[in-house]
Amino acid sequence: MAKNKKMELDSIKLNFHPLLQELLAAEHFKLKKQGDINCLALRDLQFILDSRPISVCRTEHSNTFELLELNPFVDLCRYHIQSKKLNVSLNIYDANDASRIITSLNISRLALEYPISRHTPPLLFQRHQQAVQMDLAPLTKKELSEFAQVCPSAIRASKRGSSI
Repeated sequence: MAKNKKMELDSIKLNFHPLLQELLAAEHFKLKKQGDINCLALRDLQFILDSRPISVCRTEHSNTFELLELNPFVDLCRYHIQSKKLNVSLNIYDANDASRIITSLNISRLALEYPISRHTPPLLFQRHQQAVQMDLAPLTKKELSEFAQVCPSAIRASKRGSSI
């Protein structure tokens, strides 16, 4: 069972667990220019961080933890101009469970989430359109496309009609 702890983002250091580093060693992504994280309000970033605790193991250093899953969003948050005000929730696991947790979070969850993630651009289009109609003032399609690392024209309705 994990212990939960909330800490300031700038007060912690996150390193890959050696098993995670080995698991991801062959992965290479060619990333495009990332969207400007500062276009998001600090409050919005905090909502997202609160919804996604970071799975870690302790190290011998008090504010240093080993990541048990890939979490690039946390690194992206560090670039926000007000990142010193952000807090993260940590799920701190026993180091003896690391291999099982790494497998669950980085392989099993990836497979479970695939049916939804492969539809991300049409989902973004649909949700953006609905948010505009509801006067929720979402990010622009251009900003969404920069964060999703797709061209703006990729954020369009599904070719299969209205259902995704």
